[in-house]
Parts: sequence; structure tokens; C-alpha cells
Amino acid sequence: MLWLLTLLAATTTPTFKTLFGVLLAWVMLNIVPPTSMDPRLASAIILLPQMVIVILIVLALRRRGHLSGQVPASIGFAAPFAE
Repeated sequence: MLWLLTLLAATTTPTFKTLFGVLLAWVMLNIVPPTSMDPRLASAIILLPQMVIVILIVLALRRRGHLSGQVPASIGFAAPFAE
């Protein structure tokens, strides 16, 4: 998921807010609980990276839907069912 985080970060305007968000998401994706921990606590800690993964997927799909209408007409995909 770090590759998706990198791609999403590369498509935004570089500001302090985006840098902080990317670094925070990167840290949260790298959380690994120790094996000697209580399983209930470990499962609660594992929820953090899973939430980040879901948020990244939603952002990627949302951006994909926003950019899907921006195909150049010279490629010929702007009107797929034109006769």
C-alpha cells in the first residue's frame, strides 16, 4: 500500500499539510504489534493500518472517477460509442 500512498501524494500540490498526512499514513501503515501481546490488543492495533488502507483506496477511486473524463480527444477514447 505504500506504492499507492506514493502515487496519491505525487498527484497533489506539495504543501505542509499533504507532507504531514503522507508521513502520518506511512507511519500508521508500518505499525506491527509484537507477537507476545494480548490478541485483543493486537487486533485493535491492527485496525489502524487497515483504516489507512481503506482511506487510501477510497481516495484513489475518488480521484480516478474525477480524472476519468479528462482523456484527450486525440486518443479517440473521449466518445467510446460514437458512430
